[in-house]
Amino acid sequence: MSLPVRRYISRATLKAVLLALVDLVGADAPHKLRQGCQTALRHIRNAKGDLSITWDALSELRRTCYSELPDPDHPPATDNGVDEETEDDSEDQGRVTRQASKLARTSQPPPPPKDDSLNYQLVCGGQFLPILIFLVELALQTPSIRADIDYALRNLSVAAQKTYATKLAEEKSRWSEQRQKFASELAVLQSVRSQEVEAANAQGVHTRGSSTTAKIKDIKLKSGNSRFHTIWSSAHMLAGALVLDRTNRGDNTLL
Repeated sequence: MSLPVRRYISRATLKAVLLALVDLVGADAPHKLRQGCQTALRHIRNAKGDLSITWDALSELRRTCYSELPDPDHPPATDNGVDEETEDDSEDQGRVTRQASKLARTSQPPPPPKDDSLNYQLVCGGQFLPILIFLVELALQTPSIRADIDYALRNLSVAAQKTYATKLAEEKSRWSEQRQKFASELAVLQSVRSQEVEAANAQGVHTRGSSTTAKIKDIKLKSGNSRFHTIWSSAHMLAGALVLDRTNRGDNTLL
């Protein structure tokens, strides 16, 4: 994949997202993988946005735990995508005293092994996008995330079934009122039509193309269309509820 010629992942954002994803992946992992993730977390924190050290930490994670972890992408074609040191980082570094710096150096673990496998420079956070995608896909398979997804699907299925029952009751009520209205209008028109037929018979003439007959046909057509709409809406809502229910049960069979 090729990076757009712009800086779209800042170093601060990259660091925060990497820490979150590696922590999430390691939370449910076996002991060895969890230790590797914890070591990578320490190195990423201590990198303070340095892309080379960040990659060294990830490269070591790949060597010890996740061999499928990809390389960073190549740098952008122009300098527009190159990250610059943020003002906040510079200010934070300026506030560090000599004593605090000395204590930090003595308390920090050694840096990760240097990785020399890349034949290009790391100049922007966007180059780590393939790694972020890999970690996201890895995190989605962890028991914690799967449990959260299953829980959300169960709640969504219950909500859908309640919504279906409510909407179905509303649709039935609407159809009942509409049917009564049609029946009333139809009874009036049929009475008028009967009177027209009686008057025509008394005069010895035939009534064809009566406006009342046309209105009766129109009412019957509207009644049929409204009933079809009710059945279609009910079937549509039921299908949605069934899909959510099957998804919740892990059944991927098509309806």
